[in-house]
Amino acid sequence: MKPRFSVNPFIIPAFIVLIFSACSYFAWVFRMPTYHEAKEDLIKSTPAADYRIAEFEVNGVTCLGTSKTFAKWLDELPGILSIKTYSSNRFAEVGYDASKVSADEMIISIERKVNIDNEILKPFSVMRYRDCQNSQWIVLRTNKKTEVDEL
Repeated sequence: MKPRFSVNPFIIPAFIVLIFSACSYFAWVFRMPTYHEAKEDLIKSTPAADYRIAEFEVNGVTCLGTSKTFAKWLDELPGILSIKTYSSNRFAEVGYDASKVSADEMIISIERKVNIDNEILKPFSVMRYRDCQNSQWIVLRTNKKTEVDEL
């Protein structure tokens, strides 16, 4: 008995690749923060000229737990109004009052060292940042390894 229809053997793998590509695209476009915290009452009371959003690329923000620790350390500073972290690409957006805190103070707070079991650890390091969305990225570190020939 002959089958009623036949399927090209390349259709199913092509369909699977198409579905995975579409899912990856939509996951990037409609990405959700790993952690989000906002102080709405303080945001409303902050003058528009002082409200800024700083963006950081941070090594060490890898899950919900590290995102909460990151937010806790930043929240200790006066003038922090909102925090969003994205662990998928080690990215953080911080809304702040520029009259109370600066990007340099935030970097110092993020990169603090902690002593755990007589071992000094530095859980977070800022790779690059910009202190407002219209400014240029400032690169502090790179992931590039220095080759022997470059020395």
